[in-house]
Amino acid sequence: MILLFGMRTSVAVRATVWFVCHFCGFDAAQRVVERRRRLTLFWIPLFTVSRSYANVCTNCGREVDLTREQVDNAERWAASQSTR
Repeated sequence: MILLFGMRTSVAVRATVWFVCHFCGFDAAQRVVERRRRLTLFWIPLFTVSRSYANVCTNCGREVDLTREQVDNAERWAASQSTR
């Protein structure tokens, strides 16, 4: 019997915020993304092995790692900006 195990990474955009990028210096949209690595069995995801967060500049593409707390703050800030 052959079992096919593997890992799959999925990326989801959690929020989009606007500020000046530290690297390129442009006022551009910054995507807050979540990356999940999941263990798969026959291409069916079983459970999450690791999770990481990053801020990605839409102008230059550079990334900065974020903590879970920073992601929560960015989501709250983006939600408050969209209701105005």
